Amino acid sequence: MIADVMVASGVAFNDLKRLAVSLGPGSFTGVRTGISVARALALAAALPVVGTTSLHVMALQVAMSKPNRTIIVAMQTRGGLLYCQTFSAGATVARCAPWLATPEQAAAALDSPTIAAGSGAALVAFAAHQVGIDCETALDVRHPDAIHLARTASGLSVLNPPQPIYVRDADALPQSGTGLLRSTSSPR
Repeated sequence: MIADVMVASGVAFNDLKRLAVSLGPGSFTGVRTGISVARALALAAALPVVGTTSLHVMALQVAMSKPNRTIIVAMQTRGGLLYCQTFSAGATVARCAPWLATPEQAAAALDSPTIAAGSGAALVAFAAHQVGIDCETALDVRHPDAIHLARTASGLSVLNPPQPIYVRDADALPQSGTGLLRSTSSPR
């Protein structure tokens, strides 16, 4: 897919100045795969890697059409919870780190007027309206778009190495008693 995009855009690896990657939150496998690919390409091409949250990328998408509004991005996750992050007008500054919240907790963190984006936008807007907070929705922004990450890449700090952002604990638990014992004696 990367090769196809580069061919379609007429860009070669030696034309690149840096690589940009979404750091999460998101699916465990998706975030780890994206960061691993970015690190591998950076090593192979001797390029720096930059990154930001997937929520920031979506906020940048909203800011293109609504540059003067505070933004909250809320992505649905398991158990009726949301990955949330709020941004200043224009999405240039994150007002906080990503956090895990119910729609009601996310709404309680808002100040009016706000625009909600992401797959949980309608849930946050509904909860906000229930407590009298003005919250518009940008329902067309449900997922991060790589073009917005690329557009902001020149202003992002280099990460060495890029690390995933985890907002919640892993759903899978390590199994106990299944490891192999290793001998500490040297082979003969």
